[in-house]
Amino acid sequence: MTELPKIVAGVMAASICLLAPAGAQEASWDQIVEAARGEGKVVWYTDSTAPSIPKILEAFNRDYPFIEVEPVRLSSSPLVVRIQTELASGIHGADAVYTTSDQVVDEGVAGGWAETWQPPEIANFDPKYNDSDRSFVVAAIRILLAWNTTVVSEDERPRDWMDLVDARFRDKVGIVGPWTSPTIALWSAFVEKTLDKPDFAQQLLDNGVVINSSAANLSQALVRGDVSVAPMVDSAVKFLVEDGVPLEFAYPPSGTVASYKVAFVAAQAPHPNAAKVFVNWMLSENGQNAWKDVDGLAMARTGIADPGYDLPGGHSEGLSNVILGKTLISAEEAQELVGRWQEIFGLKQ
Repeated sequence: MTELPKIVAGVMAASICLLAPAGAQEASWDQIVEAARGEGKVVWYTDSTAPSIPKILEAFNRDYPFIEVEPVRLSSSPLVVRIQTELASGIHGADAVYTTSDQVVDEGVAGGWAETWQPPEIANFDPKYNDSDRSFVVAAIRILLAWNTTVVSEDERPRDWMDLVDARFRDKVGIVGPWTSPTIALWSAFVEKTLDKPDFAQQLLDNGVVINSSAANLSQALVRGDVSVAPMVDSAVKFLVEDGVPLEFAYPPSGTVASYKVAFVAAQAPHPNAAKVFVNWMLSENGQNAWKDVDGLAMARTGIADPGYDLPGGHSEGLSNVILGKTLISAEEAQELVGRWQEIFGLKQ
Protein backbone atom coordinates (compact mmCIF):
# COMPACT_ATOMS: atom_id res chain seq x y z
CA MET A 1 0.00 0.00 0.00
CA THR A 2 1.03 3.60 -0.53
CA GLU A 3 1.30 6.26 2.12
CA LEU A 4 0.08 9.76 1.34
CA PRO A 5 3.58 11.35 1.19
CA LYS A 6 4.29 9.01 -1.76
CA ILE A 7 0.97 9.68 -3.49
CA VAL A 8 1.41 13.38 -4.16
CA ALA A 9 5.02 13.98 -5.07
CA GLY A 10 6.75 17.21 -5.87
CA VAL A 11 4.63 19.46 -3.69
CA MET A 12 6.63 22.36 -2.24
CA ALA A 13 7.37 21.87 1.46
CA ALA A 14 6.04 24.44 3.90
CA SER A 15 8.28 26.22 6.39
CA ILE A 16 9.61 24.04 9.20
CA CYS A 17 9.12 25.51 12.66
CA LEU A 18 11.23 24.46 15.62
CA LEU A 19 9.50 22.58 18.38
CA ALA A 20 9.49 23.83 21.93
CA PRO A 21 11.41 21.73 24.48
CA ALA A 22 9.49 18.54 25.19
CA GLY A 23 8.85 19.26 28.87
CA ALA A 24 7.55 22.78 28.29
CA GLN A 25 5.39 21.66 25.40
CA GLU A 26 3.95 18.77 27.43
CA ALA A 27 3.14 21.02 30.39
CA SER A 28 1.53 23.57 28.08
CA TRP A 29 -0.53 20.87 26.40
CA ASP A 30 -1.78 19.59 29.76
CA GLN A 31 -2.96 23.12 30.53
CA ILE A 32 -4.74 23.33 27.18
CA VAL A 33 -6.54 20.05 27.82
CA GLU A 34 -7.67 21.23 31.26
CA ALA A 35 -8.88 24.53 29.81
CA ALA A 36 -10.73 22.55 27.12
CA ARG A 37 -12.42 20.56 29.86
CA GLY A 38 -13.73 23.82 31.26
CA GLU A 39 -14.96 25.03 27.87
CA GLY A 40 -16.61 21.69 27.17
CA LYS A 41 -17.64 22.47 23.60
CA VAL A 42 -16.38 22.84 20.03
CA VAL A 43 -18.32 24.34 17.13
CA TRP A 44 -16.98 22.47 14.11
CA TYR A 45 -17.40 23.84 10.59
CA THR A 46 -16.95 20.93 8.20
CA ASP A 47 -17.55 19.75 4.66
CA SER A 48 -17.36 16.10 5.73
CA THR A 49 -19.86 13.69 4.25
CA ALA A 50 -22.97 13.52 6.43
CA PRO A 51 -22.71 9.79 7.25
CA SER A 52 -19.14 10.17 8.52
CA ILE A 53 -19.75 12.92 11.08
CA PRO A 54 -21.41 10.91 13.90
CA LYS A 55 -18.84 8.13 13.51
CA ILE A 56 -15.93 10.55 13.72
CA LEU A 57 -17.42 12.26 16.76
CA GLU A 58 -18.04 8.94 18.47
CA ALA A 59 -14.36 8.09 18.03
CA PHE A 60 -13.30 11.51 19.31
CA ASN A 61 -15.51 11.24 22.39
CA ARG A 62 -13.98 7.91 23.30
CA ASP A 63 -10.75 9.85 23.87
CA TYR A 64 -12.28 13.14 25.06
CA PRO A 65 -15.74 12.48 26.51
CA PHE A 66 -15.82 15.87 28.21
CA ILE A 67 -15.91 17.86 24.94
CA GLU A 68 -19.18 18.15 23.02
CA VAL A 69 -18.75 18.79 19.31
CA GLU A 70 -21.44 20.76 17.51
CA PRO A 71 -21.02 20.14 13.77
CA VAL A 72 -22.06 22.70 11.18
CA ARG A 73 -21.99 20.88 7.84
CA LEU A 74 -21.96 22.56 4.44
CA SER A 75 -20.49 21.71 1.07
CA SER A 76 -17.02 23.13 0.46
CA SER A 77 -17.91 26.31 -1.44
CA PRO A 78 -20.87 27.33 0.78
CA LEU A 79 -18.72 26.65 3.85
CA VAL A 80 -16.06 29.04 2.63
CA VAL A 81 -18.69 31.66 1.80
CA ARG A 82 -20.10 31.34 5.32
CA ILE A 83 -16.69 31.87 6.88
CA GLN A 84 -16.03 34.89 4.66
CA THR A 85 -19.45 36.41 5.39
CA GLU A 86 -19.21 35.91 9.14
CA LEU A 87 -15.73 37.37 9.39
CA ALA A 88 -16.73 40.37 7.28
CA SER A 89 -19.54 40.96 9.81
CA GLY A 90 -17.29 40.53 12.83
CA ILE A 91 -18.88 37.18 13.71
CA HIS A 92 -16.69 34.36 15.03
CA GLY A 93 -18.94 31.33 14.88
CA ALA A 94 -16.42 28.57 14.25
CA ASP A 95 -13.98 27.01 16.70
CA ALA A 96 -12.43 24.42 14.41
CA VAL A 97 -12.64 24.08 10.63
CA TYR A 98 -12.13 21.01 8.44
CA THR A 99 -12.48 21.58 4.72
CA THR A 100 -11.03 20.99 1.28
CA SER A 101 -7.99 23.12 0.62
CA ASP A 102 -7.94 25.28 -2.47
CA GLN A 103 -6.50 28.66 -3.36
CA VAL A 104 -9.31 30.56 -1.61
CA VAL A 105 -8.90 28.60 1.63
CA ASP A 106 -5.10 28.97 1.51
CA GLU A 107 -5.39 32.73 1.04
CA GLY A 108 -7.95 32.97 3.84
CA VAL A 109 -5.75 31.03 6.25
CA ALA A 110 -2.77 33.23 5.37
CA GLY A 111 -4.97 36.32 5.74
CA GLY A 112 -6.15 35.69 9.28
CA TRP A 113 -8.75 32.91 9.34
CA ALA A 114 -6.62 30.65 11.52
CA GLU A 115 -4.85 30.85 14.86
CA THR A 116 -1.11 30.28 14.79
CA TRP A 117 -0.03 27.39 17.02
CA GLN A 118 1.66 24.01 16.80
CA PRO A 119 -0.28 20.83 17.65
CA PRO A 120 1.90 18.27 19.45
CA GLU A 121 0.89 15.56 16.97
CA ILE A 122 2.19 17.49 13.95
CA ALA A 123 5.64 16.16 14.82
CA ASN A 124 4.51 12.87 13.25
CA PHE A 125 3.89 14.45 9.83
CA ASP A 126 6.08 15.42 6.92
CA PRO A 127 6.78 19.16 7.39
CA LYS A 128 5.09 19.99 4.08
CA TYR A 129 1.74 19.17 5.73
CA ASN A 130 2.16 22.07 8.17
CA ASP A 131 1.21 25.42 6.64
CA SER A 132 3.19 27.83 8.80
CA ASP A 133 1.62 26.54 12.06
CA ARG A 134 -1.82 27.68 10.91
CA SER A 135 -3.39 24.94 8.80
CA PHE A 136 -2.61 21.22 8.90
CA VAL A 137 -3.21 18.55 6.25
CA VAL A 138 -5.31 15.73 7.67
CA ALA A 139 -5.79 13.64 4.54
CA ALA A 140 -6.23 13.68 0.77
CA ILE A 141 -9.24 12.95 -1.41
CA ARG A 142 -8.95 11.81 -5.01
CA ILE A 143 -11.33 11.69 -7.95
CA LEU A 144 -12.11 8.31 -9.48
CA LEU A 145 -14.51 6.91 -12.08
CA ALA A 146 -17.53 5.10 -10.63
CA TRP A 147 -20.29 3.25 -12.46
CA ASN A 148 -23.47 1.37 -11.65
CA THR A 149 -23.06 -2.29 -12.64
CA THR A 150 -26.81 -2.82 -13.07
CA VAL A 151 -26.73 -0.57 -16.14
CA VAL A 152 -23.08 -0.84 -17.25
CA SER A 153 -21.73 -4.22 -18.33
CA GLU A 154 -18.15 -5.33 -17.87
CA ASP A 155 -17.50 -4.97 -21.60
CA GLU A 156 -18.72 -1.37 -21.78
CA ARG A 157 -17.41 -0.08 -18.46
CA PRO A 158 -15.36 3.14 -18.64
CA ARG A 159 -11.58 2.84 -18.68
CA ASP A 160 -10.50 6.48 -18.65
CA TRP A 161 -11.80 10.04 -18.38
CA MET A 162 -12.54 10.56 -22.06
CA ASP A 163 -15.02 7.69 -21.95
CA LEU A 164 -17.31 10.24 -20.29
CA VAL A 165 -17.82 11.86 -23.69
CA ASP A 166 -18.22 8.59 -25.57
CA ALA A 167 -21.55 8.00 -27.32
CA ARG A 168 -22.23 4.81 -25.33
CA PHE A 169 -22.77 7.01 -22.27
CA ARG A 170 -24.87 9.70 -23.96
CA ASP A 171 -27.29 11.23 -21.42
CA LYS A 172 -25.93 8.86 -18.74
CA VAL A 173 -22.94 10.76 -17.32
CA GLY A 174 -23.43 12.74 -14.12
CA ILE A 175 -21.13 15.33 -12.62
CA VAL A 176 -21.22 18.01 -9.93
CA GLY A 177 -20.67 21.42 -11.45
CA PRO A 178 -17.21 22.90 -10.82
CA TRP A 179 -18.95 26.05 -9.56
CA THR A 180 -20.25 23.92 -6.66
CA SER A 181 -17.22 21.75 -5.88
CA PRO A 182 -13.63 23.07 -5.75
CA THR A 183 -12.37 19.50 -6.14
CA ILE A 184 -14.33 19.03 -9.37
CA ALA A 185 -13.05 22.39 -10.59
CA LEU A 186 -9.50 21.11 -10.10
CA TRP A 187 -10.36 17.81 -11.80
CA SER A 188 -11.75 19.82 -14.73
CA ALA A 189 -8.46 21.69 -14.93
CA PHE A 190 -6.60 18.37 -14.88
CA VAL A 191 -8.53 17.06 -17.88
CA GLU A 192 -8.26 20.34 -19.80
CA LYS A 193 -4.59 21.00 -19.13
CA THR A 194 -2.83 17.75 -18.23
CA LEU A 195 -4.76 15.62 -20.72
CA ASP A 196 -4.86 18.48 -23.25
CA LYS A 197 -8.64 18.50 -23.67
CA PRO A 198 -9.50 22.22 -23.70
CA ASP A 199 -12.99 21.54 -25.13
CA PHE A 200 -13.92 19.01 -22.44
CA ALA A 201 -16.84 21.03 -21.06
CA GLN A 202 -18.38 21.43 -24.50
CA GLN A 203 -17.85 17.71 -25.22
CA LEU A 204 -19.66 16.82 -21.99
CA LEU A 205 -22.54 19.13 -22.89
CA ASP A 206 -22.78 17.65 -26.38
CA ASN A 207 -22.92 14.17 -24.84
CA GLY A 208 -25.88 15.12 -22.64
CA VAL A 209 -24.10 15.28 -19.29
CA VAL A 210 -26.41 15.60 -16.27
CA ILE A 211 -25.35 18.36 -13.88
CA ASN A 212 -26.04 17.66 -10.19
CA SER A 213 -26.27 20.33 -7.52
CA SER A 214 -24.24 18.41 -4.94
CA ALA A 215 -22.18 15.28 -4.43
CA ALA A 216 -25.04 13.80 -2.38
CA ASN A 217 -27.49 14.29 -5.26
CA LEU A 218 -25.00 12.76 -7.69
CA SER A 219 -24.55 9.73 -5.43
CA GLN A 220 -28.32 9.21 -5.31
CA ALA A 221 -28.63 9.54 -9.09
CA LEU A 222 -25.89 6.95 -9.59
CA VAL A 223 -27.48 4.57 -7.08
CA ARG A 224 -30.88 4.85 -8.79
CA GLY A 225 -29.36 4.38 -12.23
CA ASP A 226 -30.52 7.81 -13.41
CA VAL A 227 -26.90 8.20 -14.49
CA SER A 228 -24.59 5.30 -15.27
CA VAL A 229 -21.14 6.73 -14.64
CA ALA A 230 -19.67 9.67 -12.77
CA PRO A 231 -16.42 11.17 -11.51
CA MET A 232 -16.62 11.00 -7.71
CA VAL A 233 -14.52 11.52 -4.62
CA ASP A 234 -13.14 8.18 -3.46
CA SER A 235 -14.48 8.53 0.09
CA ALA A 236 -18.05 8.94 -1.21
CA VAL A 237 -17.72 5.73 -3.21
CA LYS A 238 -16.54 3.92 -0.08
CA PHE A 239 -19.85 4.55 1.69
CA LEU A 240 -21.88 3.37 -1.26
CA VAL A 241 -19.88 0.18 -1.82
CA GLU A 242 -20.00 -0.70 1.88
CA ASP A 243 -23.79 -0.21 1.82
CA GLY A 244 -24.05 -2.86 -0.87
CA VAL A 245 -24.75 -0.52 -3.78
CA PRO A 246 -23.78 -2.25 -7.06
CA LEU A 247 -20.95 0.11 -7.95
CA GLU A 248 -17.49 -0.47 -9.31
CA PHE A 249 -14.73 2.08 -9.74
CA ALA A 250 -11.27 2.80 -11.11
CA TYR A 251 -8.53 5.38 -10.82
CA PRO A 252 -7.90 5.97 -14.55
CA PRO A 253 -4.41 5.19 -15.84
CA SER A 254 -4.08 8.68 -17.32
CA GLY A 255 -4.07 10.04 -13.77
CA THR A 256 -6.23 12.05 -11.45
CA VAL A 257 -6.20 14.93 -8.99
CA ALA A 258 -5.88 14.96 -5.24
CA SER A 259 -7.10 17.67 -2.90
CA TYR A 260 -5.95 18.12 0.66
CA LYS A 261 -8.39 18.04 3.56
CA VAL A 262 -7.09 20.55 6.09
CA ALA A 263 -7.96 21.46 9.65
CA PHE A 264 -7.33 24.66 11.59
CA VAL A 265 -8.35 26.42 14.76
CA ALA A 266 -10.32 29.51 13.88
CA ALA A 267 -8.88 32.86 14.86
CA GLN A 268 -10.76 34.31 17.85
CA ALA A 269 -12.54 30.99 18.37
CA PRO A 270 -15.12 31.10 21.19
CA HIS A 271 -13.73 27.82 22.56
CA PRO A 272 -10.06 27.93 21.51
CA ASN A 273 -8.68 25.26 23.83
CA ALA A 274 -11.33 22.68 23.02
CA ALA A 275 -10.74 23.47 19.35
CA LYS A 276 -7.02 22.76 19.76
CA VAL A 277 -7.74 19.44 21.43
CA PHE A 278 -10.08 18.49 18.59
CA VAL A 279 -7.66 19.49 15.81
CA ASN A 280 -4.76 17.77 17.56
CA TRP A 281 -6.89 14.62 17.86
CA MET A 282 -7.53 14.68 14.09
CA LEU A 283 -3.75 14.46 13.67
CA SER A 284 -3.25 11.77 16.32
CA GLU A 285 -2.87 8.08 15.53
CA ASN A 286 -6.36 7.41 16.90
CA GLY A 287 -7.85 10.26 14.92
CA GLN A 288 -6.10 9.36 11.68
CA ASN A 289 -7.15 5.72 11.93
CA ALA A 290 -10.72 6.80 12.67
CA TRP A 291 -10.79 9.02 9.58
CA LYS A 292 -9.27 6.21 7.47
CA ASP A 293 -11.76 3.62 8.72
CA VAL A 294 -14.78 5.90 8.41
CA ASP A 295 -14.02 7.81 5.20
CA GLY A 296 -11.48 5.61 3.45
CA LEU A 297 -9.15 8.55 2.96
CA ALA A 298 -5.43 8.60 2.28
CA MET A 299 -4.18 9.96 5.59
CA ALA A 300 -1.29 12.37 5.94
CA ARG A 301 0.31 11.05 9.14
CA THR A 302 3.48 9.06 8.55
CA GLY A 303 2.86 5.33 8.87
CA ILE A 304 -0.89 5.28 8.20
CA ALA A 305 -1.48 3.00 5.20
CA ASP A 306 -3.62 4.07 2.25
CA PRO A 307 -6.89 2.06 2.23
CA GLY A 308 -7.70 2.88 -1.38
CA TYR A 309 -7.52 -0.65 -2.74
CA ASP A 310 -9.28 -2.46 0.09
CA LEU A 311 -12.76 -1.92 -1.36
CA PRO A 312 -14.43 -4.58 -3.50
CA GLY A 313 -15.18 -3.60 -7.08
CA GLY A 314 -11.94 -1.77 -7.74
CA HIS A 315 -10.33 -1.98 -11.17
CA SER A 316 -7.13 -0.04 -10.48
CA GLU A 317 -3.78 -1.76 -10.37
CA GLY A 318 -2.22 1.33 -8.86
CA LEU A 319 -2.38 5.08 -8.70
CA SER A 320 -0.36 6.91 -11.30
CA ASN A 321 0.07 10.55 -12.29
CA VAL A 322 -1.73 11.87 -9.22
CA ILE A 323 -1.40 15.65 -9.16
CA LEU A 324 -2.22 18.00 -6.31
CA GLY A 325 -5.04 19.88 -7.97
CA LYS A 326 -4.35 23.34 -6.63
CA THR A 327 -0.87 23.29 -8.21
CA LEU A 328 -2.49 23.15 -11.66
CA ILE A 329 -4.14 26.55 -11.69
CA SER A 330 -4.07 29.83 -9.82
CA ALA A 331 -7.07 31.27 -8.00
CA GLU A 332 -7.68 33.58 -10.96
CA GLU A 333 -7.47 30.69 -13.42
CA ALA A 334 -9.89 28.64 -11.29
CA GLN A 335 -12.35 31.55 -11.33
CA GLU A 336 -11.99 31.82 -15.12
CA LEU A 337 -12.58 28.06 -15.53
CA VAL A 338 -15.72 28.14 -13.40
CA GLY A 339 -17.08 31.14 -15.30
CA ARG A 340 -16.34 29.53 -18.65
CA TRP A 341 -18.06 26.27 -17.67
CA GLN A 342 -21.08 28.21 -16.37
CA GLU A 343 -21.30 30.04 -19.68
CA ILE A 344 -21.06 26.80 -21.68
CA PHE A 345 -23.84 25.26 -19.62
CA GLY A 346 -26.01 28.37 -19.84
CA LEU A 347 -25.74 29.33 -16.18
CA LYS A 348 -23.92 32.63 -16.53
CA GLN A 349 -25.96 35.81 -16.99
